[in-house]
Amino acid sequence: MKTPWNCEWYAVIEEFDLKAHAYRMKGLYPWWTNRQCRNLLYWQGRVRSRLRKKTYDFFKPGDVILEIPEACGINVFETMALVGVELKRNPDVVKKIMMIGRERGK
Repeated sequence: MKTPWNCEWYAVIEEFDLKAHAYRMKGLYPWWTNRQCRNLLYWQGRVRSRLRKKTYDFFKPGDVILEIPEACGINVFETMALVGVELKRNPDVVKKIMMIGRERGK
């Protein structure tokens, strides 16, 4: 039986340079505010799509995929800190994360 305790967990990470994106958007729309240039409506879908592709390329039948780990009660900031991946709030480089659970030995 698959439970969180007998699974190996993998984090799939996709990085996105939000600062460069905001700079490019400011060039295209000079009247926009910094907040508008960094708005996730203009970049998150594309980044999530790339992350989903990376995740499903690593996926094996029988694995559990958490596309939005926070929705499953996982504190992603603390979890990633435990394995040495530093996440920042309001970063210039965004790290989107999905998690894969795989039964040990498979």
